[in-house]
Amino acid sequence: CRNEWWTNIVYLNNFLGSFAVNLYSSCLNIITIFSIQCMGWTWYLANDFQFYVFSPAVMIPMYILARMIQQEEADWYVDFYIKPWCRYTPYAIGTLLGYIMFKTKCNVKMSKVLLVTIHELWVTTSSWFPKEAWVTSESTRRISFSLGVSMLIFACTTGYGGLINTFLSWKFFIPLSRLTYIGYLLHPMVLY
Repeated sequence: CRNEWWTNIVYLNNFLGSFAVNLYSSCLNIITIFSIQCMGWTWYLANDFQFYVFSPAVMIPMYILARMIQQEEADWYVDFYIKPWCRYTPYAIGTLLGYIMFKTKCNVKMSKVLLVTIHELWVTTSSWFPKEAWVTSESTRRISFSLGVSMLIFACTTGYGGLINTFLSWKFFIPLSRLTYIGYLLHPMVLY
């Protein structure tokens, strides 16, 4: 402590203190490091102080970046997310399905091979993608979801729905389906 006491006061004892390294321990054959500095266990106090001193250098750029990202997200929400042209594709798919159902009067005969093929295409395009394919997933998400819901509606109305149609036609869902719109209108008041 006579020579290195000052390193503890300025919190640099984790850089400037004396350390001895024993490269060979006779009984365990391992490398050991031990401190011969003054109050060697206080090395973490130096770490904490150094983190405190340098945190503004990290936190200020993070704050500025977060503000920029928030502004970009706000711009993205206003410029893209709520605009009708970004939401029209699912509506168009539903309209096309309605037109097909009207023209065919819900009387369509399909082979099981075609049904399985359509189902597998939908599962493939709407399943979770690895991180590398995020762009593809994001660009096809609304379309594949809309196609999947349309396929389900089409299957149920044309007699190919099976157990799913039986479950979705359960009379228990009728009052719940009538409450969905009011739930949509009132949910912000319930949440906030």
